[in-house]
Amino acid sequence: MAKKELPLAIGIIAVVMIGMLYLTAPRELTVKGYLSGPVEFGNWTTVLLYYGEEDLAHVSTLAEMNGHIRISISHSGDTAITSIKVTIKSPGDGTVYFLFPRGGPWKSIRMEKQFEDYLTINVVELSDLGILGKGTITLEYSIAPICDFTHPVEVSVEIHLRNGLQRYSGKVHFVYNFCSQAN
Repeated sequence: MAKKELPLAIGIIAVVMIGMLYLTAPRELTVKGYLSGPVEFGNWTTVLLYYGEEDLAHVSTLAEMNGHIRISISHSGDTAITSIKVTIKSPGDGTVYFLFPRGGPWKSIRMEKQFEDYLTINVVELSDLGILGKGTITLEYSIAPICDFTHPVEVSVEIHLRNGLQRYSGKVHFVYNFCSQAN
């Protein structure tokens, strides 16, 4: 290889590497249907996740006054769910029970409990899922429905999707106020 061709080869390799990094960098999903206040009890509440104009995923939640919370995640047929992270912040001793969803494959599950200023933070991460094609995964929780005006129950759902080389990530947030039946 001549000395003149070496910078050209290095330039081509750099352009290819930058292009691959661009293709594999996660795209942030836009949230539509976002709630500004507490979630109503007894009704399904759905938040849509978009990239551009393409509807890629839906995150729905159903909360009951007895502390039973269902989180349902649906995604489009072109994508695969690679990981899901659910974080629940609740007042009190943090009696949170995660009910494992049916099916699988559950290759990697991480559960963690932390205590911080009258709150218990419970984290469940399901990773290496590779759930391909259109589908829905439902996670169920039972929490102690404690009324605390200064610390409502907060649930954050972080989802990571893949479509070929392209990756997407999005996060939704729900708030439950167990002090009011008229939520």
